[in-house]
Amino acid sequence: MATLLLVGERQDEELALEHLLQLKGFSVRLLNESKDLLKVLSSGGINAVGMDMNMPDLDGCEATNLVKADAALGIIPIILGEPHPATSDEERARSSGADGFLQSQ
Repeated sequence: MATLLLVGERQDEELALEHLLQLKGFSVRLLNESKDLLKVLSSGGINAVGMDMNMPDLDGCEATNLVKADAALGIIPIILGEPHPATSDEERARSSGADGFLQSQ
């Protein structure tokens, strides 16, 4: 079973997404602060990350840059999401090393 890490500050939305993903057979972990991302990923067991692009503690693009710069962690796919994206947000996400970009709700 794949384990997905959801990183975001909108807890109600993450809980709803967690439930949906669990129904589809995924294991899900939630993380409210992106500054702890490297620590959590380094502990192992995470197959992919879904993360808000704009986080108060560490921007999702900055966090993605840090993960992708690490040889061991950089292989983990990261999808960034933004509920109200500007035209440049997808390009900014891809430039940070994100493997995907979604307009989140």
